[in-house]
Amino acid sequence: MGRFDGVILTSKGLRLQAKAQTGIPLVIKSVVVGDGYLPEGTDVIQMTSLINQIADAHTDIISNEVKSDGFTYLEARISSGEAAFFLREIGIIATDPDEGDILYAYANADDYADFIPASDESVTIQDITLVTAVGNAENIEVNVSISAGISRNDFENLKAQLTELKETVESKPHVAVVYRN
Repeated sequence: MGRFDGVILTSKGLRLQAKAQTGIPLVIKSVVVGDGYLPEGTDVIQMTSLINQIADAHTDIISNEVKSDGFTYLEARISSGEAAFFLREIGIIATDPDEGDILYAYANADDYADFIPASDESVTIQDITLVTAVGNAENIEVNVSISAGISRNDFENLKAQLTELKETVESKPHVAVVYRN
């Protein structure tokens, strides 16, 4: 799995965050991905778009949880498209009521990117949790774009529950009841 050192709010993201502190809704619209390297000396805070966005990669927001510590845990699912790429960049797109859609936050894995093969015969799926600061904003809306999928956390929880149920059933003595007429 790629190593993203941190999700950084852009200057437009910081301005939107300040607006959210006053009660304006913070609307997280989507997640976008790219394969661009950060040029030497690039100030991520000043970025307004990904360096090289992959247009045919499929990205969905599958869940979002706002924690009491002032952070939102946004889980995104990235699926392969028609062309292979290195998952190096991730951007969170939010809607600013004054500017429209903006690059709210950005992360880059640099040389630690994941290779996502083309979906020729099968689809490669990667779930990523993006942690971003939301402070004490109370009105946060997230466009969850996939509802039929299951997150890795939900899967692991269900798997643990099934394992526990199986162990409980296997530890009970088995009784056979035979009916005769």
